[in-house]
Amino acid sequence: MAGDKKEKGGAKRRQAGGPPREGRGKATARRKGGASSWLLPLGVLALLVLAGLLWQASRRPQERVPSHLTGHLEGETLGRPDAPVTVVEYADYQCPVCARWETLVFPTVRKELVDTGLVRFVFKPFSFIGRESVWAAEAALCASDQGKFFEASRVIFSNWNGENRGNFTKPRLLSMLGQAGIGLDGARLKECLESGRYSAVVERLRADAEAAGVRATPTFVVDGEKIEGYLSAEEFRAKVELALERKGMGRSPGP
Repeated sequence: MAGDKKEKGGAKRRQAGGPPREGRGKATARRKGGASSWLLPLGVLALLVLAGLLWQASRRPQERVPSHLTGHLEGETLGRPDAPVTVVEYADYQCPVCARWETLVFPTVRKELVDTGLVRFVFKPFSFIGRESVWAAEAALCASDQGKFFEASRVIFSNWNGENRGNFTKPRLLSMLGQAGIGLDGARLKECLESGRYSAVVERLRADAEAAGVRATPTFVVDGEKIEGYLSAEEFRAKVELALERKGMGRSPGP
């Protein structure tokens, strides 16, 4: 994808956007008569203002998140609410590194750190790679209506097959989730996804992540420490253990 690149550490990076910068033009002679001397700067100023407004409009969420869905802006959670360590993950469903981490590392993290009460895990979709990223995030959130967000996420990530290749269209997502055997009501899922119920939520999550300085996927925030890129289970344990030590808790999260 234009504007994206892979960095060391295995993160899929999005270049930070910004309004176009105008270079300083060559100085021009003042013309007699004065009309062009003030009309030209006003015209340039108008173009700059218009460019800025268009850029801002393209970056802002286009829809207001309905009040009954605003809870999803805090992310989808696993684990005890009072767990000593909170970990937030930002991921794009089309990110290959995210798919690898979710399928190879997250099961261990969940078993050893989340299920044991040490970590409260928060997942926030950061959908920037393409339209299919948005649809995949919407599908997972639709599954959350049935208490199956993380099950649906696992299915979607395990079906990763490249970026923007038609793998995560709405019909494909409905098919893969319907056949996954995770207990979803297919009719409810279809109605939710096709209605765009979570489109504003997904867009707002993207905007909030960018505002928080997230520029790559996966990005983990372990009790306030931001880490970009792939973390092995051992590296993840070490980060959690360090966070526990800072809180004066000496228990090792290792097996």
